[in-house]
Amino acid sequence: MASRVPDPIRIARLGRVEYVATARMQRSLRAAREAGAIGDVLLMLEHDPVITCGTRTEIEEVAYARTTTIPLVPVERGGKATYHGPGQVVAYPIFDLSIVDDDVKELVYRLEQSIIETLEAHGVTTERRTGLPGVWVDPDGKRPRKIASVGLRLTRGVTFHGIAVNVANDMEPFGWFTPCGIDDVEMTSVEGELGLDGDDQKLLGALVRSVEEYLERAIAHHFEVEATPIKADDLRLVAMRYPMPEPDVALPGETRPSRVDVAAVASEAVSS
Repeated sequence: MASRVPDPIRIARLGRVEYVATARMQRSLRAAREAGAIGDVLLMLEHDPVITCGTRTEIEEVAYARTTTIPLVPVERGGKATYHGPGQVVAYPIFDLSIVDDDVKELVYRLEQSIIETLEAHGVTTERRTGLPGVWVDPDGKRPRKIASVGLRLTRGVTFHGIAVNVANDMEPFGWFTPCGIDDVEMTSVEGELGLDGDDQKLLGALVRSVEEYLERAIAHHFEVEATPIKADDLRLVAMRYPMPEPDVALPGETRPSRVDVAAVASEAVSS
């Protein structure tokens, strides 16, 4: 019997977007994918500065971060805390798990392989690190450095949340909390590994766009699908037809989010 040929994925480039509104959009698109209203979708974007706390984040891991001006947002994905900001390439696959024959490990493997291939094409050699998620520079050497993170959630057979690749983003906020819950982890970026001039905004902007575009192609290649563009506004219209409640999550030690009015911000941003 011939194997199933996956349908094409639709890629939306959202540009720089606020985190909470995008998370709400993801939840609605996940529901639309589950209902069969849309096919598999890949969101490509950068975020405004934010520290997100997965469901296993401990109080002490974000204690200092809570004294800074960067918002902390609790999210329903697993894992620990991480930082998103301009210059970091983020990809959110809203995929039905059938695209990998319902194999979650295979899904993660292909996403990581897409990152590894993309970074290699941009002059940075990376690998996986045994027992730790994400993609690393020199993982078995004297100074392993994490350059990309993976944080997915699977609900009713459809994925959301995703991957983040440090390209030319501000690395200082990673020092304000325990990234990914790993003590003494060193975070790095493509800019840092290549020793680029941090003041050359034209060069860094071109680098970010190049990594984003290459990563799109790599994901399509490793999932063995064709990719076609879709307008962000078209996806927002779909999302509005599948409104979802805010997740029942809170920052560590709190009973409800306090640093940001999640529902109000998300509603305003999605409808704008």
